[in-house]
Amino acid sequence: MMARGLVDEMSYNDKSNEVRLIKYFSPRDSLCPNMVGTPN
Repeated sequence: MMARGLVDEMSYNDKSNEVRLIKYFSPRDSLCPNMVGTPN
């Protein structure tokens, strides 16, 4: 399968004719400085 190792989760529906691929990304402090533990 081409997606193996590229995604974190893979799930099929009940009929197995649809696939959901999920990839999680870690937040970057430089892109969202106000979202990581610092008050606004």
